[in-house]
Amino acid sequence: MDALVILLNGKTLPLIESLAPVRQQYGERVLIVSAEYADTLRTIAGVVVTLPGNAMAEPPPNPSDIERLGVDAWNARTSSENKPRTGDGLAWDAPGFDAP
Repeated sequence: MDALVILLNGKTLPLIESLAPVRQQYGERVLIVSAEYADTLRTIAGVVVTLPGNAMAEPPPNPSDIERLGVDAWNARTSSENKPRTGDGLAWDAPGFDAP
């Protein structure tokens, strides 16, 4: 499981990188790390950590386009993780469903 990390100030990026491997980075202040580091990163001033299933994440102040894209992608991904999908788990040729 991943965690979204928002840096309210980009100066903490080297510290974050020394504590947790960054899996994805969107600009200077939006990161994806393994959720196992969430508790450690939450103790750092100016760092906001969001786990899947929590409230929708907000971008940092005055976000760049890429930072906003990263937060929007996170919110889209986490909001759809538990939604049931019609036909989920059925075979491609299950009655009532057309193959793509």
